[in-house]
Amino acid sequence: MATFLKRLMFLVGGLMLLFYIGYHIFMNAYSPIKTDVAILYDEYETVDTTGFVVRNETLIPMTQQGFVYYIAENGSRVSKDGKIADLYIDQEAAVAKQQLQAVDAEIAQLKTIEEQGQNNRTNLDIINTQLYKAQAAVIAEMSQPHLSQIDTLSTNLLTLMNKQQITIGRAQSFEARLSALSSQRAALAAKNAAPTSSVFSPTAGYFVNTVDGLEAAIDADSVISVTTDEIRQAMQTEPTVDNSRYIGKVVGSYEWYLVCVLPAEEITRLPMDGMVRLRLPFVSNETIPVTVVAENRDRDGNMAVVFRCDYMSADLSDIRLEQVQVLVKQHSGLRVPDEAVRFNEAQEAGVFVQEGNVIRFRRIRVAYHSEHEDYSICEVVNENGYLQVYDDIVVEGKNLYDGKIVR
Repeated sequence: MATFLKRLMFLVGGLMLLFYIGYHIFMNAYSPIKTDVAILYDEYETVDTTGFVVRNETLIPMTQQGFVYYIAENGSRVSKDGKIADLYIDQEAAVAKQQLQAVDAEIAQLKTIEEQGQNNRTNLDIINTQLYKAQAAVIAEMSQPHLSQIDTLSTNLLTLMNKQQITIGRAQSFEARLSALSSQRAALAAKNAAPTSSVFSPTAGYFVNTVDGLEAAIDADSVISVTTDEIRQAMQTEPTVDNSRYIGKVVGSYEWYLVCVLPAEEITRLPMDGMVRLRLPFVSNETIPVTVVAENRDRDGNMAVVFRCDYMSADLSDIRLEQVQVLVKQHSGLRVPDEAVRFNEAQEAGVFVQEGNVIRFRRIRVAYHSEHEDYSICEVVNENGYLQVYDDIVVEGKNLYDGKIVR
């Protein structure tokens, strides 16, 4: 019995030793490679601050009771005496009106697509190209911090998918869907009561359906001479407004202002009467072109800076107090993750790239290192031995060297 136990222990120990040796041989031989594509990228040096938006705004009071159905969209242009909204007796009537318009739009769209397919007037190659771009646009929008365009992009994608189906003959018609929509329309039309009254714009401008109580915190007519104290006071003012008393407001011009307080040392980076771009990270994915129109210094050396902008969108139409990044300098080049950077024997900075099943070392020239992210912007050098656009940068791998064969 003792002999058997000894043999068993030797066997188990031998297996464990073989496993240990085999594991380390495998780990030394197996070197998983993870890559990231070198792409062209724009990075900005920024001045971060808080901005207060100033506009020439006219409030529209609620003079009659009723449920509001807006006809004008946020940020849309309205003329003097143009219709802004209808008032309905209750919410059900207003919702029925909105649903009726949506059903009418879908019916018209399906009939147009059906007609195109039957008349064979639509080129399938064009549809497929548009469909590919629409899919890419939806994917790109989903990766953004704001999904302001997702409804429009999704509707466009669905339309193109329907066009493709009717064109290739997979769907002969939308008769069943049109029949269901017609029944739905008849039911909604029965509930479609006429509005009790309408609201019209008191002046020309663009419409905003919210009121925040800070419309008069800084006078738009004298904003050029605003002081740092006035800006700070406006930013600290608590909004006090009863939104039920107002339909919304009309901004008299597409030209609006953003004011902020900056320390004196940052002013040298902002050219007076020069154009810069702003990013509002919690509002929009876009960068906004603005002009520096005033820099008013206080006794402590701080500056009240006034930016003028004539760009407008639905996202920007109702902002007031926002975090702002002033983009003062642009750096363009190849985006290189910091974790991929290595040095060769000559102490030249570079990265390993994968070309087929071979690892190669490619030099880089760092132009700018991001203050906010773990990557650098590198110059595009059109010489052999330098990183090029679309190279596969190795960001994870073991025992890397120039000429290494990987599987």
